[in-house]
Amino acid sequence: MSAPVADRDTGHSPSRQWTAVGLATLAWIAAYTFNGRFWDRVVYDLAGIARDSRLGDSVHFFVFDTTKILLLLVSLLTLGVLTGAALRENVFADWRRYRQRYGELLKAKASDD
Repeated sequence: MSAPVADRDTGHSPSRQWTAVGLATLAWIAAYTFNGRFWDRVVYDLAGIARDSRLGDSVHFFVFDTTKILLLLVSLLTLGVLTGAALRENVFADWRRYRQRYGELLKAKASDD
């Protein structure tokens, strides 16, 4: 039988993993915060589209909101992955431990005869 997840050496310490999650969260917050300013600069300044025109507003709306929706989808997927990792780490490790104890109990009962 394989060892519970908590007993395996994965090479990644919990503090290192949480540091990576924290840095990814800060990067996401920065991307979400600067999304509007970034697309203002690209659409109006670099592309040279007038700020008051329908085309400028349409292009800005499309790229700004598409980026914002993609960032929100990434956050939902990340939450799903983190929830799955927490389940695997905590609940499934307990189930494996109970299964191992039950197997040992069955072996002890079988050898009693």
